[in-house]
Amino acid sequence: MNSIKKFLSNKNTVTIMGVVLGVLVLYVGYTLRVNQAIEPVKVPYALTTIQPKTEITEDMIGYMNIARSAIKEGVITSKSKLIGKYSNINTMIPKGSMFYTSAVTTKEELPDSALYDVPDGETLYYLPINMTTSYNNLMMPGNYIDIYIQTASADEDANGKTTSSSKAMIGKFLSDIKILAVKTSDGKNVFENTDEKRTPTMLIFSVPEETHLLLRKAAYIGNLRDYTKIDIIPVPKTKKGSTDQTITSTISSSYIKKFIEERSKYVPIDELKNTDTTTNNTTGEQ
Repeated sequence: MNSIKKFLSNKNTVTIMGVVLGVLVLYVGYTLRVNQAIEPVKVPYALTTIQPKTEITEDMIGYMNIARSAIKEGVITSKSKLIGKYSNINTMIPKGSMFYTSAVTTKEELPDSALYDVPDGETLYYLPINMTTSYNNLMMPGNYIDIYIQTASADEDANGKTTSSSKAMIGKFLSDIKILAVKTSDGKNVFENTDEKRTPTMLIFSVPEETHLLLRKAAYIGNLRDYTKIDIIPVPKTKKGSTDQTITSTISSSYIKKFIEERSKYVPIDELKNTDTTTNNTTGEQ
């Protein structure tokens, strides 16, 4: 014991042991870092060229092993962050390329995301709204609404001139309309996961072409002066859609349909294509 104590109390011995220990720590640390840098990592890459706005599926993804140090910032290393996502609107992912976060987005973040949920044979309709007509953002994508038509038409005398008397009508026109998107005036989704406060200005849904033309006719004649005033009013429903049941939109009132058709029978179809639905009286402005 005395010999050990004398050995450890020798300054030269302590110095040498310290140097050896330091070198050992540096060697172990260096070896670990080198091994980590050259350790192969499984990274997904594109098996085929992926065009912009294309859903990424598992059969589009292959895997390759590359050194961890070769992985650049922004490279996606997990397939769970790819499957079900979309290539960005302005990005083509070449065959053999790794996936980068800037090139991949969600369907909801695509500017025209509502187009992906339009059933075959139906046409999109954009209905102007505001906080009041949206029931303070109560109407969300995936919810169902009914469409009511409210009119006020002026009477005419024997000479065809309008009189001061008028007739009012309101009734349910369409039932079970599924909301595809709610947008702001600059095209952003109102219900994105963001801290930004967004005001709804446009309700997007799809309907069969016959119904789409009726809505456009209603908007058209509702914007004419000295004629029937027509408001298209969305009303939320309590009915919810499910994956087990397909809910189909229907025309609820044949009377309102006839009312619109009679007052727009001389309107050319081509003229309806230029109908600006943003001028329809559903903005809630006085």
